[in-house]
Amino acid sequence: MMATRGFVLLRVAYRAERIRLRLLLRRLARRGMLAMLAAVLALNLVVMLHIAALLGLARLMRPVYAALLLAGLDACLAAMLLAVALRVGPGATEREAGALGATARRKLRDLASPFLVLVKLARGLRSVAILEALIEAVRGLGKARD
Repeated sequence: MMATRGFVLLRVAYRAERIRLRLLLRRLARRGMLAMLAAVLALNLVVMLHIAALLGLARLMRPVYAALLLAGLDACLAAMLLAVALRVGPGATEREAGALGATARRKLRDLASPFLVLVKLARGLRSVAILEALIEAVRGLGKARD
C-alpha cells in the first residue's frame, strides 16, 4: 500500500515538474524573442533616426551636440524596451505546478524515510531474526499510517 502511494506521489511530482519546465521554457523563449525584437528594432530605429536627426539638427546646433542629444534619446529607448522584455514573469499555473511538485517530493521523502532507516540498520545487522523483526516493525508503521 505504501509502495503504491509512493509511486502515485512520484508520478504526481514528475507530471508537475514536467508542466513547470514546459511553462518555464515557453516563458524564457518569449522573453528572448521580445529582447531580440527590441534589439533589432532599436538598432533600425537608431540608424534611421540618426541619419534624419543629424541632418536636421546640424542646421540648428553644432554636430557634436546633435550627436550627444541623439545618444541620450537612444539610451532612453533601449532602457524602455529592456524593461518590457524583463517584465515577463512566471504565470499562476507555473507557480502552482512548482508548489505541487515540491509538496509531492516532500511527501515522498517522508514516506520513504522508514525504509531508509531500515536499510541503514540492516547493513549493520548480521542476524536474520533481528532483520525480520525490523521488517515487521516497519510494516506495522505503514499500516498505522493508513
